[in-house]
Amino acid sequence: MAQPPGERDTDAVTPGAEPVPVDAHVILRYLTDAPADQAEHAARLFEAVAAGRAAILVEDVVLAEVVWTLASFYRRPKSEIASLLLTLLADDSVHNPDRETLQLALALFDANTLDFAGALLAARVLQTGNRDIYSFDRDFDRVPGITRREPA
Repeated sequence: MAQPPGERDTDAVTPGAEPVPVDAHVILRYLTDAPADQAEHAARLFEAVAAGRAAILVEDVVLAEVVWTLASFYRRPKSEIASLLLTLLADDSVHNPDRETLQLALALFDANTLDFAGALLAARVLQTGNRDIYSFDRDFDRVPGITRREPA
């Protein structure tokens, strides 16, 4: 059956193909089931991803937008957001060149009062071995291994 213009058959994706970048709105439709028609299309994509028929690329900025939207617009608790997105990132067909850093950032986001941008910065710093961060944000003081330095 021919697809309407602008739509593609996710079943036609070649296994092992380069991952296709996914927009925050697709992830949000999948996680929130709204609006229903878009959520259905997003669910089909993520079913193909889970089955290994499709591979997606989730960029850091996309994940940050998803976190922000779930927290601010949908009022989801940090623990739920972290759990949902850690599950998403655990799938072998979901790609990001810095997956381990994103996973650490989500764990730090869940365990601390940091927003996601701060948690991502802290995760990157922790993984480089450099422990210092210039910041006025005292939330960094609660992250083990981070030394917050205020600009003088």
